[in-house]
Amino acid sequence: MALPKEPIVKKFFTNKIESTRDDWYGYLVRIARIFYTLDGEEYNRDVLMGKFSSMSGRNASQAQRDSSNFRDEFGAYGTYLGIYHLEQRNGKWYIVVSNAAKKFLCCENPNAAAFCRAQLSLFQYPNGAGSGISANGGQSVQGNIKADTMREIQNGVRINPFRLICKIVVGEVEINKKKYSDIAIPYTAIFCMVNDDRINQNYNPSVEIVASVFSEYCTAGDNVEMSLEGLTNFKRNFHILEKTGLFTRDSKFGLLIAQRNYAVAYDCIKVIADMDIFFDGFEELYESPSEDGVRDVISGPKWGEYYDAARLSPDILAALGVEEDDAPIKSFLSTHDFSPAHLLQEPDNQEGMFKKWLTAQTKANGAPYSENTRNQYISALKAISGSFPEAVVPYTSIFEIADVATFDRSQAAIKADKGYDAFNKARGNGSLSAGLDLYRRFLMERVSSNDVEYLSTAWFRLAAEKYAQVDTEANELYQQFQSLYAPEKLRAFPDEDLLGYIFLGVNDRSLCNALEFDAQYTQFGSIAGGTAYKYNLFYSRNEETWKTSFGEGGQRSVSQEEALEIGKQIRDALVAGADIISNHEMLVTVNDYNDLLNGLNTAIPQYITKMWFLKYYHMMFPHILPNFYNEAWQKHILCNLNIVPSDAQFIRMGQINVFVNECGISNIVFSKIIFDSIGSPKTFYRIGTGDNGIYFNEWRQNNYVAIGWNELGDLAATYQEDVDSKGIITDALKSQWNYDNRLASRKYGEINSFYSAAADTTYVVAMAGQKVLAIGLVTGGYFFDETKEYGHCRPVRWLKVFEKGKTLPVEGEGKLTTFYELKNSENICYLYSLLHGRDETPNDVPEEAPVEQIRPISFNTGLISDQPRNRILFGAPGTGKSFTLNHEKDALLADGGEYERVTFHPDYSYANFVGTYKPVPCKDSDGKDAITYSYVPGPFMRTYVKSLRNSRTDASKPFLLIIEEINRANVAAVFGDVFQLLDRGDDEVSEYPIQASEDIKRYLAGELGGNPDDYSEIRIPDNMFIWATMNSADQGVFPMDTAFKRRWDFTYLGIDDSEAGIVGKKVILGQGEYRRIVEWNALRKAINNELLTYKVNEDKLMGPYFISKKNLRESEMIDPTVFTRIFKNKVIMYLFDDAAKQKRITLFGGCDEKAKNQYSKICREFDTKGVYIFCEGISSQFIDNGPEDDGE
Repeated sequence: MALPKEPIVKKFFTNKIESTRDDWYGYLVRIARIFYTLDGEEYNRDVLMGKFSSMSGRNASQAQRDSSNFRDEFGAYGTYLGIYHLEQRNGKWYIVVSNAAKKFLCCENPNAAAFCRAQLSLFQYPNGAGSGISANGGQSVQGNIKADTMREIQNGVRINPFRLICKIVVGEVEINKKKYSDIAIPYTAIFCMVNDDRINQNYNPSVEIVASVFSEYCTAGDNVEMSLEGLTNFKRNFHILEKTGLFTRDSKFGLLIAQRNYAVAYDCIKVIADMDIFFDGFEELYESPSEDGVRDVISGPKWGEYYDAARLSPDILAALGVEEDDAPIKSFLSTHDFSPAHLLQEPDNQEGMFKKWLTAQTKANGAPYSENTRNQYISALKAISGSFPEAVVPYTSIFEIADVATFDRSQAAIKADKGYDAFNKARGNGSLSAGLDLYRRFLMERVSSNDVEYLSTAWFRLAAEKYAQVDTEANELYQQFQSLYAPEKLRAFPDEDLLGYIFLGVNDRSLCNALEFDAQYTQFGSIAGGTAYKYNLFYSRNEETWKTSFGEGGQRSVSQEEALEIGKQIRDALVAGADIISNHEMLVTVNDYNDLLNGLNTAIPQYITKMWFLKYYHMMFPHILPNFYNEAWQKHILCNLNIVPSDAQFIRMGQINVFVNECGISNIVFSKIIFDSIGSPKTFYRIGTGDNGIYFNEWRQNNYVAIGWNELGDLAATYQEDVDSKGIITDALKSQWNYDNRLASRKYGEINSFYSAAADTTYVVAMAGQKVLAIGLVTGGYFFDETKEYGHCRPVRWLKVFEKGKTLPVEGEGKLTTFYELKNSENICYLYSLLHGRDETPNDVPEEAPVEQIRPISFNTGLISDQPRNRILFGAPGTGKSFTLNHEKDALLADGGEYERVTFHPDYSYANFVGTYKPVPCKDSDGKDAITYSYVPGPFMRTYVKSLRNSRTDASKPFLLIIEEINRANVAAVFGDVFQLLDRGDDEVSEYPIQASEDIKRYLAGELGGNPDDYSEIRIPDNMFIWATMNSADQGVFPMDTAFKRRWDFTYLGIDDSEAGIVGKKVILGQGEYRRIVEWNALRKAINNELLTYKVNEDKLMGPYFISKKNLRESEMIDPTVFTRIFKNKVIMYLFDDAAKQKRITLFGGCDEKAKNQYSKICREFDTKGVYIFCEGISSQFIDNGPEDDGE
């Protein structure tokens, strides 16, 4: 029987062909590698969605909107094939990548990966059980019943086609005593058996059961009659069967029957499936027919003697749509690229390139062209040479035409022919006209890539033709959003509805909900992440109260009335910013955006860096602001465009928008092109190549990079869970190489970066001294080869090799290091230029004037102090942390020095702490007052400069930065890269420097003199101290991670450590029969003791200075009016809203029943009852304390 005209495998069992394209097993490798980068990390659906959207067969907007697309293509298939499973630890789900996936798909063992690809090309995996995390955070499953699936995904051994193949071979050899060369594995048997309940609903079927079911289906032959009642997975997933064309529904609901032409279809399938799989040389791998034996085969294969396990004939390979490999797999590995982009490439000719290009195109509605449609178009184009030969003369095929002008002449001749209309109609649905249009688009894009500079404005204009429909859809959504939330709408909204209309929590139609959670607006940029406090105001449904971080009070609950006042202020700021933007006359240059930012900083300084404000302004003014709000994305885009990014967020947006305007396209189209062209942000690491680059040729020829220290052994063992990798490696570096603590710690950082660098998002820059030899992309995980002089290795695909070497514009970055992340913006711009085929320095880099030689700075001043450099005092509220710190500050600075104090809060940022661009007054050329935009340092940078300035003197002094309430802010975000500087060596200097931005370098040069390049590295000197206070009752506000805490010395202040200063301070409280003389310290302790009976943590108790010392007179008696006001506003509020929130009724037991749960009524009763608002356990301690003269 002849082979079918179309590869039947592309119709049979490939139910996802429209969404995953033909090379779904190539996609599988990409999926596995993505999960490999997340192995051991918490399951984050947004992160996965972002990674998978960039490679999905559907367009990005569809992939993001369609959650089932994610679950089907990546969740279900990933778990069913054994790529990963989800493991629950401490109430959270974590990704665990299987050993089989690491070996077969992630290229830890390239031979195994090649074999797995060959096998997967022969068998379509069934639509089995899978799982994912739904948008609301719950588990979602498909396929089998939920109980089965939940059991399966948490089991380390998964059933998948490759594993079934292994089991079948084991069963046939060990049980049925066949020879390996006699084993054939037809599609039908595999497809039927994996859907049979005996296999499908058993996560670990024995080899005997697998062999029995396999033999049952194989021996049925042409007369096979499937027992449909036993194939429940068929009934649950009927859409699979519809793709086979072998089954349909009859009149009975849910019942599947075989079509009468089943025998014919089966014969056709047999032609494809009639093949022998040879396993010569593998007998030793299948000695045991047990599940454990097969498990060992998969988790630890030994492929040393393996060449070509799947010996497929050229006819069969052609029918499968797979090219034949002339060389065996072992030699194939050294000459072919295993990166996803190179899997199963079409032939390098015009027709092949067009076919490949066509698979990536989408229709006007965003859906990809089906394979059948693509084949119709290509067939129609091929037929031109026979039906319209004169139109393509002197060529014999339309595919030989490679320029647009010639093609246009041929197309005009074809359409002028009298037979064109009939031919076009006969080919089906206008296939020829559509094919001609697509081929012309293909030629236009080729012209753009060949004749127009990549990522130039002209290139973007040509690339935008592909997205003609995007602007129409986007404009409808912009208009819809503006009709609901335009500034005039917000300004006019009545008070009673304002909060629910803008802020989260009241309903799902609020402005904030639309900006972050409404799927139809996600294409306009994400602002996800953080907590609801980023909006400054939201309604907590759990606590049934409004929450705010507005103003100086920190995160707290507020009444409806106060929430409305806060909401109005935020609304007014949002509207004011919109008015400033809409009234700005001109936004053509980056300086225009500087001017606009000056106005916004004057009007709404605390809001202009908030991403939800920026997204709102984009939705209102999509032609003025781009839809990229994240710093990493902004810098990634600008560096690719060879534009040095500003340090100011808003100015970076202006830089992008100026470029987009030059392209003459919209921001939304620009973002689509960006996602499709340059992908997500990348990192660049400098790697040394040995003296004069002696190791590079070896790396280049064998596609890897490596580092030394072979004596450390295989690092994979050191990086197991619960192993102190840093301790083991640094100890070895010190003992075997005699490194001091500082050098050992620094080199550990480089080794750790090499081991941990993410595949597919990490570029390596091979350098010999200051010369760039090549740039490559890390494509897989770490492996160790003890036979190599440098044995710690990572696989790499070399992208650019420079025979004469290139020089970075900012030399010296990472000099004398082994593996070092490059961060200098000028250097990153230049590296992207090299990758894109350019060789030029970045734009907009101001030249620096030469400066005079001055005394160099010194990080090690020799200052001796017994005080810790990084210190945090923590304890319960009012324990005297600030008082103690102030006292010890005076002692530290007794012989000179300076200090600066700053208080952290939830809105505090890196820009506040380190520095950023801000508007500053100046004089223009005419001497008139004006505003310019300059770098303004924060408290860290100011203290840092003072410390360095002092290092140039012979009299070293301490310089202290005091941070109050350090955990009130997100310290990871506030410290940013400064976090790395907190690791100090034995000399109290930062062990690991960070790279200064261009703006910081220029600022430091201006303050300290010299050349900006003198300040490329930042280290905290030994004369700079950072001390902080932390309210331990607020650890839940912004919890500190362990790595951050490890870098500080912690001093705990107990609840009564400082009470001596308030002992004997008394006040008269209450009226009439309740009037008592109360010692504040005794009342405080009584309340604390009562809280302890409620099992309240010590951190929640009140310290002696919970009421500030300034409010307690020097005399024995305290002013009762002042004390009453403060007690109500601080003590009662704290107890009511925090410490005793769950025990209000008990604690305030002395109040009227109706008042115990209402703060305002408790305060009113306190005026009268004093201590008798409390329960008897407290009030009974003051029974005999009545004043001798009650004053009546």
